[in-house]
This record gives sequence, C-alpha cells and structure tokens, in this order.
Amino acid sequence: MISEAKLREIEERAEKATPGEWRWSMSGTSVKSSLQTEHDGDYLPIICSVPCGPQATPKAMRQFSEDGTFIANARQDIPALTKSLREAAEIIKSAEHYHWEGRTRVAEWLREWRGESEK
Repeated sequence: MISEAKLREIEERAEKATPGEWRWSMSGTSVKSSLQTEHDGDYLPIICSVPCGPQATPKAMRQFSEDGTFIANARQDIPALTKSLREAAEIIKSAEHYHWEGRTRVAEWLREWRGESEK
C-alpha cells in the first residue's frame, strides 16, 4: 500500500505541473498544454517532445504515439487516481469506526468503481 507521505509527494508533483489539458500531437511529436502558459517570461506550450527523425520506423512511431498519449493523459489521470485513493482510504477509515455504515459505504464505492448501477 502507498503511504500518506508518498501520496502527498505525488499530489504535489501533479499540482506543480503545467495546468490545463495536455494533448499528444503526433504531427509535432510532442505533448502540449491546451493553455497558453507563461513562466518567468517564457512561453511554454510544449510539455515534452519525443525526438524522432526520418530514420524512425513505423513501429517506433507507434511507440512514440503510445508514450506521448500516456504522458499527455497523466496530467488528468494522476489527480483523478489520487482523489479516488483518498476517497477509498476515507471509506476504509469510516468502516473501522462505524462497522455497519462503513460496510454500506464500501459496498457503494465498490459498485461505483465497478461501474455497476444501484438496483
């Protein structure tokens, strides 16, 4: 299980990252922010760039695309995951103190997590 301190480190890194939705641009082989950001007077639309040239094979280009998509989605995925982890931890804590209420909340959370509708 991840510790509270490690979770906070992850959250702090996410909070410091360039804001806005990040997008993978295969044409430019870079991850870009949807916001026009400025940092210390410098324009920073590109989050990262994947170096590739004319020698890149189709297989390498597909991998660049997969990596770029992963990096771009990390901007919104990491905060969503840490939020869900905190919510799950709170449910577990409440279950320790309020057995019946906690069981109900755990069951509700599991249904939501599995994408099941309440019947």
